[in-house]
Amino acid sequence: MTLPTLVLLAHAAHAGGIPAVHGVLQHAIIAELPAGVPQILTLSAGDRPATFYASCTVGKATQEDHSEVIAAGEHWAVALPEAPGVTAATCLISASFANGMMERKEVQLQWSVLPPPPVEPVK
Repeated sequence: MTLPTLVLLAHAAHAGGIPAVHGVLQHAIIAELPAGVPQILTLSAGDRPATFYASCTVGKATQEDHSEVIAAGEHWAVALPEAPGVTAATCLISASFANGMMERKEVQLQWSVLPPPPVEPVK
């Protein structure tokens, strides 16, 4: 079975009533992003290996991605879609674990864009 198939099965199993965990899946973004730098979402599960899934909408663009198995405490990073001037995203994120449990949640992300540094005059 391929990883995408396993991820789809995990999502279907969750919808079918497989027990879920809560508070294991952690997420983070850069709160103040330099102008012109794409936003990165990181996911981790501190105490156990997991496969991660993220579907994020930024403005009108949506991006979906999933990971291979990531070791406990390691971070998986996914670049969010670029939408100039947009500083918020809605993401559906999940972590699936070897014991068949999973955690799934929708998160609202918001960040600030820092102005570009001043240009120094050429001498």
